[in-house]
Amino acid sequence: MKETHWEGYYEGTHEITCDGCKRKHILVPFHNEDEYRDYERIRRALTKEKWIHMKIHGVWSDFHSETCRDNYIKSNT
Repeated sequence: MKETHWEGYYEGTHEITCDGCKRKHILVPFHNEDEYRDYERIRRALTKEKWIHMKIHGVWSDFHSETCRDNYIKSNT
């Protein structure tokens, strides 16, 4: 789940919450419109922190660990 926190004109932070446990978060700051819209940049930030970004039932989901991903898939399929 992604939530955007605005701090100014196209300045702020994307807060990504683990779709499995809903407790772990990662913050990805942006400083202009290009960074705000750059979803590949967000995916790179998730990958760098060892998060898993995958499509489940046609919807992109983010998980901070394989355990959270596996539990999410077991309870939602």
